[in-house]
Amino acid sequence: MRPLCLACCILALLAGCGETTATPTTSAALHADDDWPARDSLLRTLYRRDSQLLLIHPGGPHADAYRAHLRQHVGRRWQRFFTFDMQPADSVRREDLVGRTVVLVGTAATNPWLGTLAEALPVGFGETGFVLGEKTYTDASAVLHLLYPNPATPARALLLVAGNSQEGVFAFLEDRRLFGQWQSDYAIFRDGLRRRWGQFTQEPPRWRYDAAQNHDLDEAHQNAVVTEHFRFIVQQDALRGAALDQLIARRTATAQRVTAFLGMPPVTPIDYVLYPTLEAKALATDDMRLAHARFPQRELHLAYEANLEAEGLGREISLLLRDALGPPTTPILETGLAVHLTDAWHGRGYRHWAGRLAAAETLPPLTELLDPETPLTPLVAEPLAGTLVDVLLETWGRKGFLQRYATWQPTAEDIHNVEYMWKTYVEALAHEANPDPPGGPLPRLLKGFNFAHEGYSIFNGYGAARADTALARIAALGGNAAAVLPYTFMRDPHRPVPLRVPTSVGSENDGSVIHAILGAQAQGLTVVLKPHIWLGRSWPGEIEMQTDADWQAFFQHYERWMRHYALMAAIYEVDLLCLGVELGKFTTQHEDWWRAFAGRMRTLYGGPLTYAANWGEEFEALTFWDAFDYLGLDNYYPLTKADAPTDADLRAGADAVVARIAAVQERFGKPLLFTETGFPSYAMPWKNPHQDQRGAPYDGDAQARSYEALAQALDGQPWLAGVLWWKWPSDLSHGGPTHASFTPNRKPAEAVVARWFARW
Repeated sequence: MRPLCLACCILALLAGCGETTATPTTSAALHADDDWPARDSLLRTLYRRDSQLLLIHPGGPHADAYRAHLRQHVGRRWQRFFTFDMQPADSVRREDLVGRTVVLVGTAATNPWLGTLAEALPVGFGETGFVLGEKTYTDASAVLHLLYPNPATPARALLLVAGNSQEGVFAFLEDRRLFGQWQSDYAIFRDGLRRRWGQFTQEPPRWRYDAAQNHDLDEAHQNAVVTEHFRFIVQQDALRGAALDQLIARRTATAQRVTAFLGMPPVTPIDYVLYPTLEAKALATDDMRLAHARFPQRELHLAYEANLEAEGLGREISLLLRDALGPPTTPILETGLAVHLTDAWHGRGYRHWAGRLAAAETLPPLTELLDPETPLTPLVAEPLAGTLVDVLLETWGRKGFLQRYATWQPTAEDIHNVEYMWKTYVEALAHEANPDPPGGPLPRLLKGFNFAHEGYSIFNGYGAARADTALARIAALGGNAAAVLPYTFMRDPHRPVPLRVPTSVGSENDGSVIHAILGAQAQGLTVVLKPHIWLGRSWPGEIEMQTDADWQAFFQHYERWMRHYALMAAIYEVDLLCLGVELGKFTTQHEDWWRAFAGRMRTLYGGPLTYAANWGEEFEALTFWDAFDYLGLDNYYPLTKADAPTDADLRAGADAVVARIAAVQERFGKPLLFTETGFPSYAMPWKNPHQDQRGAPYDGDAQARSYEALAQALDGQPWLAGVLWWKWPSDLSHGGPTHASFTPNRKPAEAVVARWFARW
């Protein structure tokens, strides 16, 4: 135990504020005591709405430039979220650090607080570079991003963005958010890429450097193979031997096809960087797309995981085109030509998928495809762009196309003429696009979970190795199914707005959702794709437009959003698609629209469909089930209102719930799937199973008793198609007796689930 409080110690240490260390050191004189907060606690404190941040930036001649960059790149959202006190380093007193979250930005030469605080941090700063874990970084582009307890008040955070040059720090601030999802406790960036990252130990004494949790791409094994068109950089043995040779041969053939089309010789080889997993790629690049190009750097970054199909998307073709032709005035031409020159876009090729979109009567207007601010997602836009280029090549010829490529800006008359030819062409492809069911027959009884993206960092969400471990645990419990749950967001349930597919690196973005789908399939699980709308303080059942015009707009937004996931479900052979979740006012007021919508999505996707109706009024009133293959129910009917029921009381309540459900199912004669059901793990969950009372005292036995009663009541029901419990986390650290919410992970209910999975 320290003889003095840490704040007193650090204030004594900081008496020499204003002096920079001459050489980097890694002294840790005042860190890692038993009472320092754990990472989760530190982050919760950081994101409290009453957080006060002292942002210390360089002063003197650098002050104005830093203040301008920070105002621009911190982001308006965070400026509303936090109370900022932005001060130059030379105006900050040592006592100002106490009781606040502190943010340090700059270089050791321009911000003396970096050198002063280094004595209390696992990092050292000097005028020529910084050091972490005995490794020194001196190059101008190197930037350190650090999360650590504020040595003056350890319950508050210290955030640090420090580089070896002002230009490097500014480039970092322009590229990344200062506040957001923390992918690691520390990270070193060079040339815009994360080259090293890691976590400090969270076992007391916390916040010590841990070599076992350090990942260094500079020191990891990598292999480079240079060809006429590419320099293949293989990170961490992503690929080797014959498999690497085959990839090089395929990509060489593609490059030769591109240069032949262009009639030009190859230029300086492009860097083609391969990563062993999507997680590794995202951690290095902060980008969780399966593959992406960095045009200024002439780099392609690609995750080489089984069945991801990232290699065939033509991302390197875009780089080759940019080198040869420059960026076109109409960007969709570059997208479309790159896709046109692929050999098998997402397996069957872009013409097949464009034809499927046409067959489902979901083609957008050409103006939408041409608009660089289009709401179309790349998954939908790319095959359509490829067919647009088909039409333009047929109309103009190769030479005419290349002559127009850089400067074409279509007039209204051009758009009218091209749109007619394009839609005629794509609709002809529709007759050749066979919407076969993507998977085989579903098991007689689905036994599984709603698989929740329970971490908004790269390493704990759908795209991570932890998600693979969590899916394997579902299979080990005897489960045979998992529902993957991408979310979109609406702020106002009464105002129609485009429903966005997430793209941020820690979200349920496409790459992470695809990784989860493939991970579930690798475990032999039946996959249900079940997109949700999140409304923050409201819920989807409140979505209700106020005018017919607003409803029409919302229909379009909703169909655009779901079209994206229907196409994804078809491409990745998802077993069952859920077309909506708990949209009570939307469904009950517009059942005819839902019937027609389900028909269009069935044509695009090809597999079985369900809808997740909310328990009670919506589930009992809906009649559109003739358009679906399964009745879907998010079941949170209370078992009893008693405070202390016996097990027999709970079973009687569960029997009554099941009888109520069976009466609805009997009207339609279709199998019924519990698209959600479950109970939280606090006292008396049987009374209001839908409520998640954050902070309530844990009661795992009450949760387990509720699970047991419902499972007994469902046993042997002939109409039951399956049970997807709510919910199972992508990161298994969520759960256990400190976690009083819904997951049964590491709670008594987990054993109940395993026993019934084995029986069913």
